[in-house]
Amino acid sequence: YRTTDFGHSWTRIDAGIPVDEPTFVIREDTRDPKLLFAGTQRGIYASFDGGAHWQSLALNLPAVQVSDIAIQDRADDLVIATHGRAFWVLDDLSVLRQLDDEGRQGSTRLFTPDQAYLLPGFDFEGHAADQGENPPDGAAIFYNLASAPAKDAEITLSILSADGKQIRRFSSKPGSTVKPAADSGDFYGKPKAAPELLPIKAGMNRFVWDLRYPDATKVPGAVLWFGSMRGPKVPPGTYTLTLDVAGQNYSQPLTVLNDPRSKLSADDLAARQELLMQIYGELDKTDNAINSLRNLRTQINDLTRRYAKSSQEGALNEDTRSLLDELTAIEDALIQSKAKASEDVLNYPIRLNNKLAALFTSVEFSNSKPTQQDYAVFKQLAAQTDTQLARWQSVRTSGLPALNARITALKLPAIYLPAPPADAAVH
Repeated sequence: YRTTDFGHSWTRIDAGIPVDEPTFVIREDTRDPKLLFAGTQRGIYASFDGGAHWQSLALNLPAVQVSDIAIQDRADDLVIATHGRAFWVLDDLSVLRQLDDEGRQGSTRLFTPDQAYLLPGFDFEGHAADQGENPPDGAAIFYNLASAPAKDAEITLSILSADGKQIRRFSSKPGSTVKPAADSGDFYGKPKAAPELLPIKAGMNRFVWDLRYPDATKVPGAVLWFGSMRGPKVPPGTYTLTLDVAGQNYSQPLTVLNDPRSKLSADDLAARQELLMQIYGELDKTDNAINSLRNLRTQINDLTRRYAKSSQEGALNEDTRSLLDELTAIEDALIQSKAKASEDVLNYPIRLNNKLAALFTSVEFSNSKPTQQDYAVFKQLAAQTDTQLARWQSVRTSGLPALNARITALKLPAIYLPAPPADAAVH
């Protein structure tokens, strides 16, 4: 029974709990007095109307006695104690607190997410057999779909900064992707892969944004040593989530807070963010150039093979030789193309793109104000990289047009190289 007037009157609140399941504990939510939790002989139940009706909250919890319940208010978690089956934690009660009558009836809705914290480093895969699993590193975003969308329909989730600029856009439709660069996990473990596709089943869906900008451009098959192509994490602040379902927009705010254990000042955080974005931008430009360079080389090689036995073969080989040599020299400075597996870099030294990626990881792992050495190394790497990018730009603007003029004179098809993409990285 439950009383709301200090015992003057009582109301029975066990409707919906099986009569053959003794109830050991009932707890009231610390924020919503109508939200109750009951631990029974074989599981846990929740009531959204002060105990008038109950429904199972077992989810994947095995049939087990729930002898005590606690609400960890700061983290908004529900913690249950079982009889011999360990402690269990249900992360993020904010969704249950928002489940009004309309929400429980299954209408399409984007829920207000709980605040997210910027934790240092990466969220790594794997854990010891006797360790529990931590909550996801990022912002858990919940949305309910009244029905599963049509097969060809697209649902999108956009994350906007306080000034309205789009930071990320996720979709339910797979797009064209390249094979990700391999992150070396030999010493530090492998970072968890962030989800890219929105789940779109009918009912409740959860999507975790890792609080990062888009990844820097990847070079297919590239091997990285202590480095990652992941984008930087966003700074603390307020962001807007917009879910688009069949042309209907649903928006909610998201608050991102700095790690409460961090001792970094706002100025230190800003300096660190600025340096990370600069490294990120330089790395993105470098890998875009490598991909374009390899595209050009492939086209040149395809052309020479196609006309290998023609009367133009000798002149064509002579015209392309110097340009191919220049491409090889630029590529060898920007990327270690001989490395095919993580240990290969022990034999073949890393190049500029890997050095930039490693510097990015080092600055992010430190979770501190950048040192003078960080700035000095970036200045040196950026200067060396920009020298090679200038050589590549010269190939695009001078070398390639000159080659096209010569092969056109041989009555052969000209080589087309797409324009450089707009900066994928956010600068």
